[in-house]
Order: sequence, then structure tokens, then C-alpha cells
Amino acid sequence: MEDVFEKPGMIKHFYEMTNATEAEKKSVRNEIITGRIALIDLNYNQFIAQFSVNKENLDFVSDVGELGLNLATTAVGSAATKTVLGAFSAGVTGGKVSIDKNYFFEKTVPVLITSMNAQRKVALLAIITGIGKSTDDYPLTQALSDLDTYYFAGTFVGALQAIQADAGSKEVKAQSNLDLVRTGKFVADNSGNLLQSYLTPKVSGTVTTTINSNLVIGAGTHFINEIAVGDHIAVGDDLLGVKAIVDDGHLTTEANFTASYTNTEYQVFSSEHQNAIQNWLNTNGLPDVKIQSFIRFDVFSEARKKAVQDLKIQQPQ
Repeated sequence: MEDVFEKPGMIKHFYEMTNATEAEKKSVRNEIITGRIALIDLNYNQFIAQFSVNKENLDFVSDVGELGLNLATTAVGSAATKTVLGAFSAGVTGGKVSIDKNYFFEKTVPVLITSMNAQRKVALLAIITGIGKSTDDYPLTQALSDLDTYYFAGTFVGALQAIQADAGSKEVKAQSNLDLVRTGKFVADNSGNLLQSYLTPKVSGTVTTTINSNLVIGAGTHFINEIAVGDHIAVGDDLLGVKAIVDDGHLTTEANFTASYTNTEYQVFSSEHQNAIQNWLNTNGLPDVKIQSFIRFDVFSEARKKAVQDLKIQQPQ
């Protein structure tokens, strides 16, 4: 494969096809691309295969080697030979300790391989997409560049860079959220109150629950009109998903209650409205902001006003 697809003559031939049709040029370009993909995949598989050895095998080899050298040291008569073999034995033992200390196969290599596989898929997507395009829209120079990216994604250096970039991105987000907590203040304003009422609409009556049961019995409640399956009901310290609504005074939850409550006020979190707020945050550049932070932090005061307008939230009657 290397003799065929690594030859620069194929690239030279492509650029010499001045009188060829687009279909002919595209065919040769794609032959170069697919051939090099196959070659890169073959090399990558061979590279990964060398890390299939496990620590138990290394320990076994090391232990046998150490035992054999120690026996040999005891059996031989020459003091000089004993010294040499003893040194070898110490070297094998030291090597085993080094493996134990620096053995990265168990932890590091699987992580790196996972990162490499993920990055290779990302890089390959651009190539596969390009293959379907014309030679003008996806020139060979771009294809060769993408192939280099595909190859580099299958190296430890590429994997480490991807992990580092991902960690850096998460660190920036975490720092942003931390700064928000440090500098932001909780405020109560009309927009925030409207969003809170939208998220947790007003409900009627009180409820009674029993420990280790998922049945909710209402008094003066209107479950059918005020709650939907998929919403969450909060009673005391329990927050449970609503599984089924039997009638206005009875519903069941996804899990059992951890305590019994009698004629207790409750709260409902609307799943539909929660999704609407989250979608608004996603499309307005705030995907990592928690809904409750958005509703109460002062830094989002102006954004809250826009959210109320966009979601057409009205003042509760």
C-alpha cells in the first residue's frame, strides 16, 4: 500500500490532468484520498496493537526473570560471575519497580486511545464530506491537509493536545461560573418573578403522601388542569417526577416518597416551561447558565426582560 499511495507521482499525475474531465479528476483525487485513509488506518491499528500487553504479563516475565537470575547467582561458583548475574537480577527487579511506578497502560493509554478515536472521527468527517464535492470545492491541497489532520489525530501528541484543549475549555467555563457566583447578587425583579411563576406555576390545595409510596392524594387540588405528566412535584424534601394523573385529587410519581406529609403545601415545576427557558438560554448564548441563576442573578436583569418578551410570559392573574 505504501508503494502505491505514498508515491508523490500520484499527486503529480493529478495536476498534470489539465485536459481531463471533472469526473476523471474527481476519481483520481478520491483514489488518492481513500488510499491514504486506508494506509493511515493500517498504521494506526499497528500502532495501537503494540499496547495490548497487560501488566500481568509484564509482572510474570519480570518475576520469572528475577527468579532465574537469582537461582543462577546461587548455582555458579565464580564470584565475578555471581556479581554480574546479581547485577542483572537487580536490574530486572529495578525494571519491575519502574514499570509499577510508571506503568501508564492501565490508566493513561486507554484515555489517550479514546481521545484519538474521537478526534479521528471528527477529522474523517471533513474528508468524507469533501469526497462528495467537486475538485474546485474540495481541492487536493485541502484534502492532503485534512489527511495530515487525520493522521495527527491518531498520535499520542494529538490526543494530549485534544485533552488539553478540552480541559482548557472546561476551565474557562468553570472560571466564568465561579466569577459569576463571586460577583453576582441575587435580586428580585418583575422579570425574574414572572420567570419563576412560569417555571413553577401556582397550584391549588394541599397534598398528603405516605413514606415508601408513590401515591399523592390532594385536597382542593386540580391536578388535571394544573399538572402534566413529566412535571416534577416538590413536597417537603422530595422532588419527584409525575408518572400519571388519575384525577383532580390523585396522581402517582416516578419514585416513592422518603417521608410522609399530611395536608402539606406543594410546588410543581413545569417540564414544558423549563424546556422553553433552557432552549431560550441555548439560543441566546447562555447554554451553561443554570435556570435559577438566570432568574435571580443581577447580571442577567436585561436578559431576563428579553426572555419574558420572547417567551410571551404574561403577568399571572
